[in-house]
Amino acid sequence: MFRYTLVTFYVLLWLVFGGLILVAREYQLFLLSYASFLIVYTFVLFYVFEWSFRNIFSFLSLKKMEILINAVLGTSLILLLNFFLYKNNAFWDITKQNVNELTDSTKKVVKTIDQPLKMTIYAPKEKWKGAAELLGLYHAESSYIQVKAIDANKNLAYAKTHNLKEVPAYILDYGDKRKIFYSLTEKSLSSQIYLVTSQHVPLVCWHTSHGEINPELQDKDGGSFLKNQLETNGFAVKTVQSFEDSSCDIHLVLGPQENYKTGEVEGLKNLNKPLFLALDPLFGKQAKSDLFSIFQDVGVVATNSIVVDQESKKYGEEPLNLIFDAGGSKHPSVKELNQKIVIPLSLGFKVSKDNVRVDPILETSKFPQSWAETTFSSIGEQKVTFDAKDIKGPVPIALSFQKLQGAKVILVGSSRFLLNGYRQLAGNFNFFINSIFYLSGQNEKMSFSRPDLKKEQLIFSESQINLIIYLSIIFLPLALFVISFFSYRRLKKL
Repeated sequence: MFRYTLVTFYVLLWLVFGGLILVAREYQLFLLSYASFLIVYTFVLFYVFEWSFRNIFSFLSLKKMEILINAVLGTSLILLLNFFLYKNNAFWDITKQNVNELTDSTKKVVKTIDQPLKMTIYAPKEKWKGAAELLGLYHAESSYIQVKAIDANKNLAYAKTHNLKEVPAYILDYGDKRKIFYSLTEKSLSSQIYLVTSQHVPLVCWHTSHGEINPELQDKDGGSFLKNQLETNGFAVKTVQSFEDSSCDIHLVLGPQENYKTGEVEGLKNLNKPLFLALDPLFGKQAKSDLFSIFQDVGVVATNSIVVDQESKKYGEEPLNLIFDAGGSKHPSVKELNQKIVIPLSLGFKVSKDNVRVDPILETSKFPQSWAETTFSSIGEQKVTFDAKDIKGPVPIALSFQKLQGAKVILVGSSRFLLNGYRQLAGNFNFFINSIFYLSGQNEKMSFSRPDLKKEQLIFSESQINLIIYLSIIFLPLALFVISFFSYRRLKKL
């Protein structure tokens, strides 16, 4: 019996060693130690006990030999199955929105890789798992993708050598190109892959000459978070003072607070590059026709107003904070965006009747629930009511159209929704990033836009809040009480 146990243990040790070589080759020190132990163990059996392969199996009966062979074959089958699954990483995602697999857009980007792409995780070992699971999905899509992990606690010099600013850090090496980033989501990783494998990086020119949102300002009224989102999603950002820079791929104008000069208005009007323009209501000022009617030739005019929508009350918000379920629009920038968008203090637009050139992206509810309020004094006195001067809803507050020259434009009635102070509203920033993708002709990248905010604000309607209250405070406790009562009655009868 002792010999049989030794033989079985010896064979299993070699099988386990073979399995470790197949699926855990990165643990080289452990494998070296394990191999050393097997060599010593073999020496003990064959030289100290003077065994040979012949007398090892000579004492085994036919039945014991059959059990041993079955054990070896079963273990080998399990190891081969594990090796096959490890190499192929196959799975089935049964969730409605396929949240456990890569989006089709990501798969398209990965398929463009035509040479080895090395992904390096530099993080403490306990943080490898989450990153490795995501990177494993990418590895399953392309054999060119190679994944490596470095323990930040044991290799401090690596951070200095590669100028890493934070931990964890993620590094992509593709040919002679390198990208380093510090936030790992499908959106950020796919964008970085697109950046490192692309020949041209789209340049977004951020205009700052007329009091627009400052991309370097980090307080709640700045745009540093928005700039970071642009860079994370594969765009280069440059601040400019005029529309004459020919290197720009997209122009970004967010909330100009000063009037444009005649020449500047003409430059903006005749711009032949894509434009994202966000205007704001002019409180206590006379609306300037050179700014608000700049796109009158395509049938779009901005009104110096503040849009009111009573539907916002369902979400516990003031009527001046407009809340949209973006999925209701057919425009590519929001069509598949299953998030709320909150637009505060927005002006409204007038679109000429039967205008087929203009595509509304976000519209308020129908009158009498919404309208564009033109009397600002009533807003200050909190006596907002519709009168003859106001504009009946639905009021468009985000539009998309092509200028007569052919350049794409997205026009929004507020710039405040993109400030740092709204960074917890993932829907706002995903709408913006999708809009930039649309303007740059990269529609295939829009489904990258999944929430990557650590503290995303959830917005519930009044009915959803009531449901949560009734379930948590009334129905669930009542159900537990009823179950406990009948359980007690039943036990008492026993």
